[in-house]
Amino acid sequence: HLIEDGNEQANTPETHAYLKEFYQLVKSINPQAMLVGEVWDSSFAAVKYVKDQEMDMGFGFDLSTGLIKGLNQADAKRLGNSISFETNMYPDNSLATFLTNHDMNRVSNQLLGDEGQMKNAAVLLLTLKGVPFVYYGEEIGMTGSKPDEQIRTPMQWSAADRAGFTTGGKAWMGVNSDYEKRNVELQSSDAGSLLNLYRALVQLRQKTTALLVGDYQWIDTGSSQVYAAVREYEGQAILVVLNLTDGPLSDYAIDLDLNQPAGSYSANALLGESKLAGLTLDANGAAQDYRPLEELPAYARLIIELRAGE
Repeated sequence: HLIEDGNEQANTPETHAYLKEFYQLVKSINPQAMLVGEVWDSSFAAVKYVKDQEMDMGFGFDLSTGLIKGLNQADAKRLGNSISFETNMYPDNSLATFLTNHDMNRVSNQLLGDEGQMKNAAVLLLTLKGVPFVYYGEEIGMTGSKPDEQIRTPMQWSAADRAGFTTGGKAWMGVNSDYEKRNVELQSSDAGSLLNLYRALVQLRQKTTALLVGDYQWIDTGSSQVYAAVREYEGQAILVVLNLTDGPLSDYAIDLDLNQPAGSYSANALLGESKLAGLTLDANGAAQDYRPLEELPAYARLIIELRAGE
């Protein structure tokens, strides 16, 4: 909607031409500068801005929708298909992944306050291909729904007056009523909190190359309620497994097809249960019916590094 032409308003040729010229100007001044675009449209329309060198990254709105719907429906296949389709559309490192933004009902509201699914959403976001963005407050489960002002309330830092947001006068928008029970200070001291999960995931992503730049492969587990995927890069294989329900599940199986040599592999927990079953890959890098746990606890979240010869 940058340059409108009569009845034509979105994605006009004039808008594309301007952004291409602007992109070239920015890069001539600083080649390391990064342009991120909020093209609230289908991925087919949004990806054109990236492929035609009008911006470096575009926000994946279709992916955001797919993630939230897949979690609400506890539908692993919907999640896997959406993630695979959307991430494959974009050139490497050009997809800006996110759950919600300043114009959308917050994750907590869309997932109906389900803490387990909010944690699953965090794991998905921070183990996918792309460059993840976290909207402020998402990491502590802040609530907010339309109108937009209610999605942009003060950050809840503590249980202090005005949620620790300001020591001055009245803020433009009042703080959420739950700030005394949901804030950064309180969750920082809780090892199992949503905030500390986000912190652990960010740190894990930063030091795990496969999660940063590896290939993505969704795995059909035979259960619509168990999500599994592998990220691989230069010999490193990371397996992600999620129970999308609030009850234990044992009826699932993971068939692996990896770019790894044959042999025995240990399953080293980077997140979640520590005592996991190992596996053996055949000459084709495959293994059938693998289950790291015989029974996945409610909302189990596993991030596993498969290590050869251990």
